Amino acid sequence: MNEKKILYCIDGLVRGGTELQLVELIKRLDKTKYEPHLLTIRETDKALVPRECRHIEWTVPSLMSPRGLLFLIHLVRILRREKIDIVQTFFQDSTIFSGTAAKIAGVPVRIASCRDMAFWSSSFEGRLMKLAYRQMTGFICNANAVRDHFCQTFGIDPLKTTVIYNGVDQSLLPVNEFKATVTDIGIVGNMTRQVKRTDLFIKAAAIVAKKYPAIRWHIVGDGQLRPELEKLAESFGVKQQFIFAGRVDDVSSFLEKLQIGVIC
Repeated sequence: MNEKKILYCIDGLVRGGTELQLVELIKRLDKTKYEPHLLTIRETDKALVPRECRHIEWTVPSLMSPRGLLFLIHLVRILRREKIDIVQTFFQDSTIFSGTAAKIAGVPVRIASCRDMAFWSSSFEGRLMKLAYRQMTGFICNANAVRDHFCQTFGIDPLKTTVIYNGVDQSLLPVNEFKATVTDIGIVGNMTRQVKRTDLFIKAAAIVAKKYPAIRWHIVGDGQLRPELEKLAESFGVKQQFIFAGRVDDVSSFLEKLQIGVIC
């Protein structure tokens, strides 16, 4: 039996949750059944690209621009020439771009990934994504709440959805009982989207720091929101207690330095 050809399309690869899960998915695919291809349409960390797949690296400008249209036509040709069987997309731009191309090219299976509560959805984005989702034949959601929200908000047919929870290798996450003094508290999340709510972490730290001024507060991650968040910490008078660690390759080892981890 010939391998099914899959094209995964994502805006770009950075050290983020969705991006790294896609990398692991490609690495762990049964290569006797599937032949993976990867398309990125934004700046990408080449070190993250799995060796097990062919990588198409583009920088697509505004999807509504003449150059964006040319890239779309080019992708349609590639999908037809390579006889891609499945296209799976991640994030809005990639879904609009690759989902549309896959529909035009006649790719039989077109899957969109739903992985949040559509925090990005304005009225315009909502209308645009409704059109894009109509081009898809199926949807993979990482939680029941996400599935329900997308079905209600974007008119997705629940029968076309499948819930696959995010996997965690528990053997890599040993639990160590802690009885000493709390000295370090941290949060992990790239500063590329407001949904991570790192601002709440900073505001909470400012409250706790009044009673526990010796605690160090760590923020692991990076992105265009970092200067704004650094100013926020400064405005609350806790900038000196904060450590903006940037992107960290070995997050597990970094977490061993903390006594408390926070998700906002």
